[in-house]
Amino acid sequence: MNIHAVAVPVAVATTGEVLRVNVEHFEELGLSITNNTVNALDAFQLLAMFSKEGPEVPLATIAGDFSTPLWPLRRADAMVTLAGSATGKLFMNVAGIHTLILKASANTTITNLGIDGQAL
Repeated sequence: MNIHAVAVPVAVATTGEVLRVNVEHFEELGLSITNNTVNALDAFQLLAMFSKEGPEVPLATIAGDFSTPLWPLRRADAMVTLAGSATGKLFMNVAGIHTLILKASANTTITNLGIDGQAL
């Protein structure tokens, strides 16, 4: 499955959803996330739902969660403070996860993200 989202808006001072994708039939996921403006992010969160109606469970929500990733996250760049015009990547195991959710917040002014990836 290919993932492609262009110019996803990211609000200031509120951590809002930027991507929700069903990954229940896949094992691995890789994402490339590009900050399309000059404004940095000040929050980036990775959450999962382990069933269709289950709660959103935080997997990575602070800088240390991305710099020293634990299962299911295998590798990630500094997503929490992704600088303007920068690209970050993350790779993770999604076996057993029903839905993956990404949330973000912009630092000073509204920004937008480009999200590309593939689930296998």
